[in-house]
Amino acid sequence: MRINLKSISANLRGDPFLSPLFEGHIDLRGHPLATFLIFYQVFELLIERVFQVERNNLLARIAAIGNTVADAKETVKCFREAISEENRLGMLASTQHLASQPDWTGLRDCCNRFLNEFGSQPVNHLHGYLYPVRNRVVHEFRSVTPNALKILSEINSELLVLLPELVSCYKD
Repeated sequence: MRINLKSISANLRGDPFLSPLFEGHIDLRGHPLATFLIFYQVFELLIERVFQVERNNLLARIAAIGNTVADAKETVKCFREAISEENRLGMLASTQHLASQPDWTGLRDCCNRFLNEFGSQPVNHLHGYLYPVRNRVVHEFRSVTPNALKILSEINSELLVLLPELVSCYKD
């Protein structure tokens, strides 16, 4: 299995993880849990870049804090949001970081079906459905049922389509 990519965002060219992944040097025919973890690393890389952008914005805000405690509290609130992985996933899905919006529908539906296997309610925003799937895979992989594994394979298929679009339209 190989991810095909037409072009990669200028912001991401030369990344030592993305190049081997998209050039087919990483075998993606493994277990659905392992494949998901490899695919999720693309999100980890992108949300780390989102953090760097947000950090730079926050440093500028800190330098411009007014004389009131309210100004400082708002800046601290923004910093807390920027350090949360879940929130950065939400930031990644914004037009600030993506030149065009991919169709998240298939991923959302698969993730919600996966989470339903564990009694979770459906959610419509990326950080509300992808981050909980990541948490289940990372922290509770031993309790993933055969049906949930089948759905995870479907999530991986959706990611196989979505990831090339994300890395081609990503912007800092």
